[in-house]
Parts: sequence; C-alpha cells; structure tokens
Amino acid sequence: MDPNVLNCFHSMPVACVKSEPFTADPNLSGESLKPWYRWLERQIGFYPLFLAFGTPLAIENTFYSHDSYECIPKERQSRNVLAIFNLHAVRNCVFTDYDVWAHSDADAFEAIETGEEPDADWQRALFKPLWSRMQWFQKARRDPTSVQLLARRLDLRRAHEIWTQDEETLYEVQSRGLMNAKVRHLENPVGWDEELFPV
Repeated sequence: MDPNVLNCFHSMPVACVKSEPFTADPNLSGESLKPWYRWLERQIGFYPLFLAFGTPLAIENTFYSHDSYECIPKERQSRNVLAIFNLHAVRNCVFTDYDVWAHSDADAFEAIETGEEPDADWQRALFKPLWSRMQWFQKARRDPTSVQLLARRLDLRRAHEIWTQDEETLYEVQSRGLMNAKVRHLENPVGWDEELFPV
C-alpha cells in the first residue's frame, strides 16, 4: 500500500458485513453515544457512518467506527470479529476534524448531552465550512489521524482491499460475497479493543 496515497478506511464486525449498499442503523449504536450521532444527523441531514481518511496511518482511527456497531451478540466478541475496508473514495460524505470531535470541550459535551446546540465556534472548528476539499487533503497528509469522514451510505463492494487478521475471518468475509479480501497482519492500532481485534 502506497504510504502517500489518501484513502478512506472503515472497520466493522464481520457479523454486520453486507454485500449491498447500506446506511447506518441507529439501533446498533450504543446509547451513550447516540445523542452525539443524533446531533450530527441534525447538522448534516443523515445518521452517519464513520470513516478515517488519510494515509495508511489513518487506520489507527478506524477503532472509532466500532462504536456504531455496539450491539453485537456476545458470542461474536471474539478474535475473528473485525475487518478493515480500504476504499479509494466515498460519495456524498462530509469532512470533519477528528481532533475537535474526539477531544470535545466540556461545554460542547454538556450541550449535546442535554439536547442543546454547542458553541458556534466549536461547530465551525469541527466542520470547517469554508474549507475546500484540497485543504482537507492537505490536513490529512500533514496529520494522518486528524480527518474523519461522515458517510450517508457505504458499498463495501467498492473496497479495493479488505483486510482481516486470519484465514477464518477471510473466509467469512468472502462467504458474504466480498471476494477482494486478504489476510493482512496489522499491528494493533492505538485505541483498538484488543479483545475484539488482538495482535
């Protein structure tokens, strides 16, 4: 994989993998995060799927997308549960500043938790509405873990690579109609739940 090419990365439990386009399911989101996702939905017009965007180092941020799939049967909370999808592009997405989102200040946190609107300056820092796509690309190159995409839908058939940790997971992904999967032994990115995706 070219270390200089910008791509989109999404991780999800194999139990949720589909071979047709899909949108985010609010019923799979953890209750603690749902107020935040609902707030995003009001801002951007759709309930989001989360993708890391940048060089291969951005894979570190795919752990965040797991939180969109919290309601996974306990028996699937095992070594073979996750796959990473590498896509060249995703249509109809919204760029956001991951650092602003992940390290929200106390005022923004309290506002969203109580159903109010966070400070306008915080919202501008998150969405950077005056930025061009080129500025987002430049930011992703400078700091590969700083840009996050919010997508309306995903079509995993468009992934040019699908990575799994072992052969068992590989076969399960392929059985779901996605044949461009391969085993790739990734180092455990910072923040990943080692019980879900151990080294």
